[in-house]
Amino acid sequence: MTIITFPLDETRSTHPHLRRFDARTDLLPVADLVERCFNETLDADGRRYIQNMRRTAESPQFFRWASGVSELSGAPFNGFVWEREGAIIGNLSLIPMPARGEKIFLIANVAVHPDHRRKGIARSLTDAALEESRRRRADRVWLHVRADNPAAIRLYERLGFTERARRTTWYNTRRDAEPVEAAGVGIVDLSRRHWAPALDWFHRLHPPELDWYLALDLRALRPSPAGWIHRLLTGSSPRTWAAVRDDRPLAVLAWQGTHTASDRLWLAAPQDADPAAIRLLIRHAEGQLTSRKPLNLEYPAGRAAGVLESAGFNPHHTLIWMERG
Repeated sequence: MTIITFPLDETRSTHPHLRRFDARTDLLPVADLVERCFNETLDADGRRYIQNMRRTAESPQFFRWASGVSELSGAPFNGFVWEREGAIIGNLSLIPMPARGEKIFLIANVAVHPDHRRKGIARSLTDAALEESRRRRADRVWLHVRADNPAAIRLYERLGFTERARRTTWYNTRRDAEPVEAAGVGIVDLSRRHWAPALDWFHRLHPPELDWYLALDLRALRPSPAGWIHRLLTGSSPRTWAAVRDDRPLAVLAWQGTHTASDRLWLAAPQDADPAAIRLLIRHAEGQLTSRKPLNLEYPAGRAAGVLESAGFNPHHTLIWMERG
């Protein structure tokens, strides 16, 4: 994990209300601000994230070393806040992300109190983050914004960000109990002879330019001795199935257990995939899983929406991923 610290003599910016995030004093008010700004759209993992922020801030051990640490799993220790009359009314987290030979920063948790919006606070926070990214010699800066937030989208476009992907997160809190029929379709464990088309579908639907944030590890899915060794070394234990007709793969589904509130599914299928085959594949996976946790699935926006809804999934949000080089 990359650890970046901000010296204390750099915490004050040239703007009287803008300063660097100070974990020792800001974690609790930022948690309150983020919860207030996104309360209607937070999922279970988002609420757990805020709870972790509060627990971290209230831990006696935390204060003994907070001044020297700027990143902790589950807590935004890099970034900027907007403070007015002693109250934090704006926040932005700047998170260094692990990447293959690149230095990538993610702008996240951009929140402005509802009573202080449309005053240029988000723009100033983002400008500060971009300047910090340049100072840190970032190769790329990314952010995500909800597709139903046109004002924020326009702001980021004016700042030079370009849309790279639009992805919907789906949640399933119930198992599909309705009969599913797909003529001539069988469900099998993913095999080596199905891997080539499956790999192509995964690359198309979960593009490599986003692999720095996607938790999808294709090496762990590979049905080969190399894949088995990788799973053994990493402790990964995904399960993967294919819907086939005449031994020709129609769609592939992978399950991945997590430590969060929901487990993850990864769907890979061609553009013209048989909806019944996808639904049968999901139904089979649900019957095979012993975990009763809710399932989440991320997919390109607008793709397979009808079949996912018929399989019991509900769209939670659609995020636009934007990049600035």
